[in-house]
Amino acid sequence: KYVALKSETINDQIAVAGNTEMQYLGSDGKNVRVNLAGHVGTLSVDNVSIIPFSTSKGRSYYKNEGGELYHFLVNHVTGQVTGRYFSGKAPAAMNPGVPYYSWDGIHFTGNGESFTHYNYYQFLPIISKTQYTAEELDSYINYALALREQAGPQYANATKTSKLIGLGTTLKQMEEQHGLNAMMILALAFHESDHGMSQHAQKYNNLFGLYVYDTDPLNKEFESVEANIFEYINSFIWKNYIPHNGKFANGAVFGSKAIGMNVKYASDPYWGAKAAGHYYRADKYLGFKDANNPYTVGLTTTSGLNVRTAPTTVGNSPLYTYTRKSLPVIISNTNLPDWYEIIGEQPGLPTAYVSKKYINLINTTK
Repeated sequence: KYVALKSETINDQIAVAGNTEMQYLGSDGKNVRVNLAGHVGTLSVDNVSIIPFSTSKGRSYYKNEGGELYHFLVNHVTGQVTGRYFSGKAPAAMNPGVPYYSWDGIHFTGNGESFTHYNYYQFLPIISKTQYTAEELDSYINYALALREQAGPQYANATKTSKLIGLGTTLKQMEEQHGLNAMMILALAFHESDHGMSQHAQKYNNLFGLYVYDTDPLNKEFESVEANIFEYINSFIWKNYIPHNGKFANGAVFGSKAIGMNVKYASDPYWGAKAAGHYYRADKYLGFKDANNPYTVGLTTTSGLNVRTAPTTVGNSPLYTYTRKSLPVIISNTNLPDWYEIIGEQPGLPTAYVSKKYINLINTTK
């Protein structure tokens, strides 16, 4: 069932949906110690099912199908696949048609191999920009809604009634005014609002599941979808998810339960990967402009990393400090001797600087 895991790793509560796979570490008879995508914590034995590999009929797995990464969700009792989704390009190390396994969607094992994979769309910080124009965003919206109409009667007339129709201009204006990637916002709206056709989208203009909690789904109505987008940007993302001292600051990327917004935004452990899949679909349809002109992304390797306004510590007090490691940053200049120039994680801060010693560049699969 739905539970809250107290993560010792980040000293915070993490919402966990029912049927989420976690790695068993041990038990004292009353509590079970688990690893959830890198977060170590304990849960009551009453809230988990312990499944020995020897008795399990199956385990969720990943496959490379046609060059794209699919995740197959499996019922451990029956061994039947209960659902699947894809999030982007498959990593080069993944052989086609072979099952691979991962606890966190980053580190994979299978076929006698192990490797690390970062999906570009899943680990791109939201303080970026898309290459696409408002007209191109609208073109993809219309295409995706036409496809969705074929998925069932509940999507009838999606091309006429979806709350996503015509949002391209609004999203690009928000991108310029608030410094957040318009395509990432659109991708999340696609995922959270079921293509703009969910009850919360249709009835309340709520595209992002704002205030729709697992324990208390509030039906807050917004006067328009534009007002909803504005609140998402200012009362959620720029307030709690991006700032180094934000309440839910685990990296301003879609991410997974390991790092990113997925740690706190949704109990679904695959929320970040699913949202990334919508970004990938759009980029694929529009010609891979974003993948072909990628940002360079790095991860902090230590807690207490200072961010500065100039590439020096002399007479230059820290602007802010990353309190956790494994936080994604966008690197805008790699050519300085001992420093990386990064996009600052404050409104109106186009550049900042961190020591190269504490950043690990990641090779994202685009």
